[in-house]
Amino acid sequence: MNDLTFYPDKLILLTLIYMLAGCTHSPEGSHDQHEVAHESILASVWAAHGGLKAWQNYRTLSFDMTAVNTEGEQSVQSITTDLQDRRERIEGDGYVVGYDGQEYWKEINDTSRADMDVKFQINLQFYFFAVPFVLADPGVNLEKLEDRELNGKTYQVVRVTFDDGTGVAPEDQYVLYVDPETNRMEVLLYSVTYFDSSRASNYSANHYADWQEVGGLLVPQKLVRYHWNPDGMTFGSTRGEKLFDHVEFSQSEASLDVYSQ
Repeated sequence: MNDLTFYPDKLILLTLIYMLAGCTHSPEGSHDQHEVAHESILASVWAAHGGLKAWQNYRTLSFDMTAVNTEGEQSVQSITTDLQDRRERIEGDGYVVGYDGQEYWKEINDTSRADMDVKFQINLQFYFFAVPFVLADPGVNLEKLEDRELNGKTYQVVRVTFDDGTGVAPEDQYVLYVDPETNRMEVLLYSVTYFDSSRASNYSANHYADWQEVGGLLVPQKLVRYHWNPDGMTFGSTRGEKLFDHVEFSQSEASLDVYSQ
């Protein structure tokens, strides 16, 4: 016969110990819960864009980004990024800038760009291109918000914040608008706090108008930039557009000199 039949106080004690153990989480357990939370919120979105595992299977990404302003003027950047450690090289008209994993560097031939802030530029266009996959990075926090209507369409909404010390501007915030029928991200609100940390809730908007499939992944082909009307939660006036082409993924690491000055 079980001793607990004669000593019910032992049963109570064991129950309390079990309950306390269940409330205690190791760092590994916290990390696991963080991953599960991300999975539960964005799993369908990642799947609709080709799958997070497929993204993580690649090491190097390269693409050309053409920025078109409201006057129709164009500027082109050719960008190569290491998807694991985010080293990057950006080539533009009259300049080359990069990050080699330790130092930011620049080679400027166009004097009008002499004051370019390389630290701000590195990974900037990459991030807009690589959402939603980069939201699996460490230090990213996701919060499911109530559905919102935009231009007569109802979207699922996810707010993104960052832990202290994440990236060069951890006060930045993002808000994803997800099409509930396709599970694709369609609109991204974003704030820029690199120069002023008080602007965390001052949003601009990207509308991802066209997509392309490259290497099994659905990535942007065209996004339209807007001012954001926070009162009506609607697009304001346009700010131009960005076009992405010559997109290539590779499972191989680029040579070291790609990211070095």
